[in-house]
Amino acid sequence: MKLKTALCSSVLMLVLLLILTPAVHAFTFSAENFAGVAAYDKGGDVISTFADYRGIDTRFAYDLTGKHYNFTTSMVFDFTYNPTYPSIEDIIANPNTQWHWTAKIRNIDLPIGDHPLPDMSWETVASFKEIKYGAEMIGSAVSPYLPSDIVYAFDYEINDPLAGTGSAYMSMAGNFDGLYCFDDIPETGYAPFYSGMQVELTAEPVPEPMTLMLFGAGIAGMGIVRKKFKK
Repeated sequence: MKLKTALCSSVLMLVLLLILTPAVHAFTFSAENFAGVAAYDKGGDVISTFADYRGIDTRFAYDLTGKHYNFTTSMVFDFTYNPTYPSIEDIIANPNTQWHWTAKIRNIDLPIGDHPLPDMSWETVASFKEIKYGAEMIGSAVSPYLPSDIVYAFDYEINDPLAGTGSAYMSMAGNFDGLYCFDDIPETGYAPFYSGMQVELTAEPVPEPMTLMLFGAGIAGMGIVRKKFKK
C-alpha cells in the first residue's frame, strides 16, 4: 500500500513538472511589406536600358558582369523572427536534427501584370539537410523553365535584436524567356510594385520518444490518483 502511495505521489509530481515546465519555443520567421521595382527588355541588357531608374541594381550591369539580362527585379521587405531556441543558427548547426516545419505563403502576386496565384501551405517533419536537398531537387525539376545565368544579391539588417525585427533587400537578374507567355506584358517596361504577399515559416522541435512516454505515464498516473481518492 505504501509503495502504491509513493508511486502515485511520484507520478503526480511528474505530471506537475510536465505542466509547469515552459513549452519549447519554435523558430518562426515572417515577412511582409514587399516593395520594389521590376524591369524587362526582350532585346536584353535591361540594366543598361533602365540604369537611370530608381531601384535598379546596377551591380548586374554589363560593365561588371559581362552579360546582358532581359529581366531584373529588386525588392525590400520587413521580417520578424523569434531569437529564442531553436534559432536559425541552431537549425543550420544541426543539419541532421529532425524538425516539424510549416510554411504558408499568402496573397501571392507577380510584380508585372495582374496575375494573382493561389495561396500555398505545407508541413513536414524533416531535417534542415533534407529541406535543403528537397529545395535543390525542386530547383532541378524546374530548371528547364528558369535561366541558367540567374544572379542574386541579398542584404539584411537586424533592426532590433531583442524584438527580432529586421529588413532585407534582394535583387535578381536573368534571361527569362518564359516571362512573355502573358499577352498583357509588353516588350519592354519598368514597374514599381507593392506586394501584399505574406510569408510565414515555423520550425518546431519534434517530441522525443522519452518525452511522449513520460507524458503518457503522467496521464496514466493521474487516472490512478483519481481512483485512489475516490475510494
